[in-house]
Amino acid sequence: MAGRWINWQPSAVEEVMQCVRVLLSTSPGTVPLSRALGTPQDLVDQPESMVGAQLQAAVIRAVRTYEPRVKVKRVRLSLDSDGRLLAVADVVAP
Repeated sequence: MAGRWINWQPSAVEEVMQCVRVLLSTSPGTVPLSRALGTPQDLVDQPESMVGAQLQAAVIRAVRTYEPRVKVKRVRLSLDSDGRLLAVADVVAP
């Protein structure tokens, strides 16, 4: 799956966007030398409004921490066809 996301010779903008995609799709605890990297992928059994707020905060925190080249303008939430809550971050250069 990672192969379709990785451009081995990205432009500066593509590099930043690639990093943001990795942050949003990585579960904390799965990167051996950076256990905090990522956003929660397992928020279940809680009210949707609460999960949405937690996910939005986690996305903003992860981008601020690990990708300082951009700022999060907003985080949109949507459900995929399987009913999973997805976060889409709109980012801008500072």
